[in-house]
Amino acid sequence: MHSAGGSGGLAPDDLGSAVNFSGDPRDLERLRVQGPHLKALCAQLAACGVPDTLEHGDFWPTNVAVRGDQAVFFDFSDATITHPFFSLRLFLAELGTFLPEQPQARDRIVEAYLSAWAGVSTPALLRRAYELSRPVAAFHAALLYVGHILPALEAQWEMENMAVWALHDLLRELEVAVL
Repeated sequence: MHSAGGSGGLAPDDLGSAVNFSGDPRDLERLRVQGPHLKALCAQLAACGVPDTLEHGDFWPTNVAVRGDQAVFFDFSDATITHPFFSLRLFLAELGTFLPEQPQARDRIVEAYLSAWAGVSTPALLRRAYELSRPVAAFHAALLYVGHILPALEAQWEMENMAVWALHDLLRELEVAVL
């Protein structure tokens, strides 16, 4: 998995030091102690057997245009080859804004997304892979921003908040992740 193997040796707390990781000063320590847990999650996710593929990297609902039964996906500027379930992270983050009256939409979207991978594994293992992918996806996003996107920007401050948000998301996801 490219998030784990392609980090160049960066640990979660290294990422927190690389950006203006503001907020509770205990957050850097929380990132530091979660390193082994995150590594174990990466190994378990890789063991689920879902192959790497093109991952959008910026898959917000606003990057999808729908007309009738046709959909166009755009803005692949943050795309990588990695675990395909990482795309759900951003899409689901704003779902309540777009479908506030449909609380069951989140589960329906996840089930529909996972069903596209039915030929790869069992529904139970795909669900497990999705749950494991949640914190790893946030780590992947932080790595992507700190290692590739921010260094390529002249005005890094414009997007630095995305790396910080990904690290806060990582901490939230690690609190509920089960090995």
